[in-house]
Amino acid sequence: MELAGARQDVAPQARHKVPGKIHYLTGSDPRDWRLNVPGYERIEYPSVYPGVRLAYYGIGQQLEYDFIVEPGSSWNTICLDFEGADNLRVDENGDLLIGVADAELRQHRPRIYQNTGHGRSEIEGRYVLLGNQQVGFELGDYDERLPLVIDPVLVYSTYAGTSRDRGYAIAVDAAGCAYIVGDTWSSAGLTRTSVQSGGNQDVMVMKLNASGTGFVYASYIGGSGSDLGRGIAVDPAGNAYITGTTSSTNFPVTTSALQSALKGQDAFVAKLNASGNGLLYSTLLGGSGADTAAGIAISGSGEAYITGYTASLDFPTTTSAIRRNFAGGFYDTFAAKINNAGSALIYSTYLGGSGNDTGAAIASDAAGNAYITGTTDSADFPWQSTIPRVSGTGTDGFVLKLDPGGRLIYSAPVAGRSADLPSAITVDAAGSAYVGGSTFSLDFPVTSGAYQPSLRADYDAFIAKLNPSGSAFSYVTYLGGSGSDNIRSIAVDPAGNIYAAGWTTSWDFPEKNGMDSFLHGSGDGFLAILNPQTNSLDSTLVGGSNTDDVYGLAIDDSGAVYLT
Repeated sequence: MELAGARQDVAPQARHKVPGKIHYLTGSDPRDWRLNVPGYERIEYPSVYPGVRLAYYGIGQQLEYDFIVEPGSSWNTICLDFEGADNLRVDENGDLLIGVADAELRQHRPRIYQNTGHGRSEIEGRYVLLGNQQVGFELGDYDERLPLVIDPVLVYSTYAGTSRDRGYAIAVDAAGCAYIVGDTWSSAGLTRTSVQSGGNQDVMVMKLNASGTGFVYASYIGGSGSDLGRGIAVDPAGNAYITGTTSSTNFPVTTSALQSALKGQDAFVAKLNASGNGLLYSTLLGGSGADTAAGIAISGSGEAYITGYTASLDFPTTTSAIRRNFAGGFYDTFAAKINNAGSALIYSTYLGGSGNDTGAAIASDAAGNAYITGTTDSADFPWQSTIPRVSGTGTDGFVLKLDPGGRLIYSAPVAGRSADLPSAITVDAAGSAYVGGSTFSLDFPVTSGAYQPSLRADYDAFIAKLNPSGSAFSYVTYLGGSGSDNIRSIAVDPAGNIYAAGWTTSWDFPEKNGMDSFLHGSGDGFLAILNPQTNSLDSTLVGGSNTDDVYGLAIDDSGAVYLT
C-alpha cells in the first residue's frame, strides 16, 4: 500500500520508547546486520498531506495506522494506492478486501471519530473505490474545529490460515528470564524492510524479563530462504544456544564454523551472546540431502548436543560413530556433539536401521551423557535393552543413551502394538529419563498403579520414566480424554514431579486445580504436573476461543513454569 499524492520527503518521528532491543542478524555479511534497533510504541509522519498526520502503532499483535486530520484541513486528499493487488472490493460489512495471490488482506470498516470534551464522538464514514486500484473515504458531518481520526483496522489472513509467529521451545536462566526460539513471518509486527532477509521465514529468538512484562531483546536470524528455529538452551552466562533448519545459501555463519556452505536443506547450530546482538558461533550441519534438527542440549562446559533426522547419504560423521553410513529408509536419526567453539565435532553418528528413524528430542545430564527419543519403523533398529519390543504396526518409540564420547549405553523401545510417537525427553539427577508423546496402542506398557491405566480415545498422551540403566520402566501412564492428546514438552523437578505440556481436543481432559477447565475452540494447550509417587495430578487447559497449542515448557529453581 502507498499513499497516492502524498509527500515523499517526510521524516518519521518516534514516540514513547519501549524497553528492549531488536537485532536483525540476517544474511552472511555482518555489515548488513542491523543491531540494537530501539522499539517505540508509536511512529508518526507529519504532514503526509496538508494538515494530515499518519501514525503507526501496535495493539496486541496487530499493526494499526491512523490518519489524523488537523482542524480546518481536508480529509479527501487521502488516497490509498494498492498497486499490485489482484482485486479490491468492499463487502456488505463495509470492510475493504485486498486480494494478492493466495492471500487476503482485510481492513475493517474504518473507525472515524473525534475526541470532544464529552468523550469520543463517532463519525459516519466508509471506504470508496476510486478506480485504478485506489481507495478513498467518504465521511458524514463532523466538527471541523476539532481534529478528526480515520482509523482503518488491519486483519491479515491467508486461505491456509493466518501467518503467525510461533514459539517452539523455551529455556529459563537463573534470574528467571525466559528465552524462546521459533520462527516468524512477520518480524514481531514490524513491516518488512531492506534490513531483513526477504526469506519466507526467519528464526526468532526472544528474551523476556523475569517479570514477563517486556522483552530484553528480540533477534531475527536467517537468510534468503526458510529458516526455522526448533530448540534452545541457555548457559549460566545468558548465552542462548539454538538449533533448527535452514534452506538459506546466505545463512549467517561465523569464520570458524564447522560447516560454512549450505549443501542442501541443512541443520544449523548457533550460540547467541547474552545481549542477543552477536553470534559467538554459528555453523551449518548437514549433507547433500534434507537434514532437520529437532532439539538441542548443552553440557556444563558449553558443548552442544543436537538430534534430528537426515536423508543425506553424506551426513558428517566421526570415526568413533556408532554408524558412519546411512542405514536406509527415507530418514535416519542423527546425534551430534559440537565443541564449545562450534568449530569441530566431538562425535556425530547416524542412528537407526533400514526403515525410517527420526530423532525428536534430546537432553543431557551433568556427566555429559545424552538422551534421545524419537520414532522408528526399522525391523533391525539397534535395540540394547531388556525391555521387550512388542511386534505391531512397526512405528515404535525409542529412548537411547550415549556416553560423553558418543558410545551407546542403551537403546530401549517405548511402544505397544500400534503407533507410538515420543516427542519430548528430560532427565533427572539420578540419570532416569522421562519421555512424553502420544500413543495409539491399547497395550502401551503402563505400570502398576498408573494414573490412567487405559487408552480413552484413538490416541492419548503418555508419560514414561525409565530407570538409569534403561532396563525397565519405573513409571508409565496414559494421559488424556475422549479426544486427541499429545505431549510436546516435558520437565522434572528435584522432587520428582513431572511437568508435561502439549495439546488436547478432549473436553474431558483430566483437569484439576487449574485456571481453566473448559475446552475452547477446536483444541487447547495444557499443562499437567504429575507426582508418580502419590499418583496425584494438577493440570489446566491453556487457550482462548481459537485453536491453541503449547510446544515448549521450562521450569525454574523456584518451581515456576514457563510455556510457549
